Amino acid sequence: MRNLFALLLAALLAMPAFSEAEGPIEWRPEADLPGPISGHLLGNDNGTLIVVAGTNFPVSLFNGGEKEWYSKVYVLEPGATEWKEVLDLDHSISYGVGVSTPDGMVCVGGSDGERNYADVFRLSWRDGKLNRTDLPSLPKPCAMMGAAYLGSSLYVAGGLEDPKATKPLKTFWRLDLSSPEPAWEDLEPWPGRARFLPAAAAQSGSFFLFSGADLIEDGSGEAMREYLTDGFRFTPGKGWTETAPLEKAVVAAP
Repeated sequence: MRNLFALLLAALLAMPAFSEAEGPIEWRPEADLPGPISGHLLGNDNGTLIVVAGTNFPVSLFNGGEKEWYSKVYVLEPGATEWKEVLDLDHSISYGVGVSTPDGMVCVGGSDGERNYADVFRLSWRDGKLNRTDLPSLPKPCAMMGAAYLGSSLYVAGGLEDPKATKPLKTFWRLDLSSPEPAWEDLEPWPGRARFLPAAAAQSGSFFLFSGADLIEDGSGEAMREYLTDGFRFTPGKGWTETAPLEKAVVAAP
């Protein structure tokens, strides 16, 4: 049940600025997932939760198990007591980002453990059917990034270009989903260090980017994580400003 609460919290935080709620958050139990997963893409389309792929260890890593990567898509309609398996993607994917928009959940990038992807597509749940619409690919393959929906645009910050990358990306991209011919724009990035696994959200007309991890070289020449606590706010037409830092890092937070 704890994993389910985390799933619902992630879905809540994935909801874009157009659906900002007022008043206290109310928790309630929902149907358990078909199995334990992590690294999945998660979104909400008109009250229907959508869970895309993910990964896990069927046998514990400490018992010699290997990570499995998945490609199935599940939905949970409002009031339903069971998740429905509705799609099997053409490849496994994990560690991308799912972003809720008025027209459906946009899936961005991700990895299958061997390579990272630049794929971007929208999933919408209409009349009991899941529809997929391909969108322009990212400028580079990317996983473990931060993303949010603001205005009519999708913003993507940071991430890793390759599963074996030794440096994260310091990139900030925007895709105007209202454009008849949408194309990714390369915007000026935040005035701080490159990062992956940041926390990102849209609120009050701005895009916020917090924490994450940088990669630095350890004493043996291997890449190791350095956790960050800084934060930045991007407002269209005004650019970036630095926020107060967090008390603790929130790497890989929803």
